[in-house]
Amino acid sequence: MTHTLPSSRLCHGPLLLLLVTMFCCLVLPTNANAGKRNTGEERLSPRQYAAIVDARNFLDKGEPDKAIKTLQPQAKTKRPPRIILSHLGWALIETGDKPGALDVYAVAVKLYPDDPEVRRNLGVLLLELGRYSQAADALEKAYTLQPEDKRDPALLLQAAYALTETKNFKRALGLAERALKAATEPPLPWFNLAVHCCLRLHRQDKALHFARNGTRLHPREEAAWTLYARLLARTGDPLGGAAALETALALRAGDGRERTAALSKETATLYALGHAHAEAARHLDDAPDPGSQLSAADLYRRNGRNREALAALNRFEAASRKDTTDDRAAHLRAAVLGGRILLDMNRTEDGISRLLKAADKAAPNASKTEQRLRGTALLMAGEARWMERKWRDAAAIFTKLATVPGFGSTGTSLAAGMRALLREAAMAHDAPATQPAIPSPSES
Repeated sequence: MTHTLPSSRLCHGPLLLLLVTMFCCLVLPTNANAGKRNTGEERLSPRQYAAIVDARNFLDKGEPDKAIKTLQPQAKTKRPPRIILSHLGWALIETGDKPGALDVYAVAVKLYPDDPEVRRNLGVLLLELGRYSQAADALEKAYTLQPEDKRDPALLLQAAYALTETKNFKRALGLAERALKAATEPPLPWFNLAVHCCLRLHRQDKALHFARNGTRLHPREEAAWTLYARLLARTGDPLGGAAALETALALRAGDGRERTAALSKETATLYALGHAHAEAARHLDDAPDPGSQLSAADLYRRNGRNREALAALNRFEAASRKDTTDDRAAHLRAAVLGGRILLDMNRTEDGISRLLKAADKAAPNASKTEQRLRGTALLMAGEARWMERKWRDAAAIFTKLATVPGFGSTGTSLAAGMRALLREAAMAHDAPATQPAIPSPSES
């Protein structure tokens, strides 16, 4: 019978959703020794042996009630064999009577205090019952009772997991470290548990150490590189994290498109944090959703690659047509970005036209974000006309800007400034080329 630990989300902090699953399997009792006549200190009578065989058959058929009925008479003796108690506890668990099984295992521990299997059975059941502190003690004790050359470090990992449920991360980390040192080839979830404990103890450097060791021992595991990448980003090395995610992406070749797209977006985010805008945009090129293409366009513009930015905006428009949601803010953001790109390319008329079209009318229920984007578009268009010394056009644009919520005083002030420039220009145009000479006193 296999008991599997519940899943635990090993993540902490804002950046990273660190999503990892920790599980270890315990067999209670094992197929190797169940149903065999014990040797050494525990000998079975023919009746006891027959009871074990019959009970095992009932359990294999999914009839635990009959197994219990078969075993109970043998368990009521003065000192029932350990294997009788183990199978009785197993049968009780199969019926859902875990408290009854706990009583049986408690008796087994009293009768056989130095038996590691008895302690392990008790620890697993306590873990399933949510009695985590007691479970950790029983599992650690089971490990210490095992022969040194046959110790199972998975017991320490399970004890560590139990302690994380009690938020005793310091002791849990100690047990996890012992398990990792004792194991020849520890599974990746063991490193994940150690990382989780380190993060909860605010020991990020040590967490990075465990994550790095995870990639060294499991270089073909995508999850190892993903965790390592997130920790690198968390410790201030986004470009190192992006490089680790590149490895994870390479290992994911042929995997589902949606999962790959999500990892590509995360890689792009890390590149952007490291100001490698072109690399960030490259990871968004093939993303099917409009938002990714809009982000790619902005990243290309930041890198001065305006043609690629416009191409990304075209992909945004194409993807938006397939999207059933009407994201007005996204379309306004794309129009503002497109106008800025065209202005950067000295395509002033095209840029201003796009900006004015975006800000032409506000929807009746326009959000604050939409109004802010409309205001930004008018402000950019007005500034472009101002730089061309087309102050009349600029004044008209700024006057419209004053009608946008949140831009009233800015638009009014700028429009007044443009009209003042017009008056100054008119006065300069009407003034004589030379000032008349002032007569001297003698001439007068």
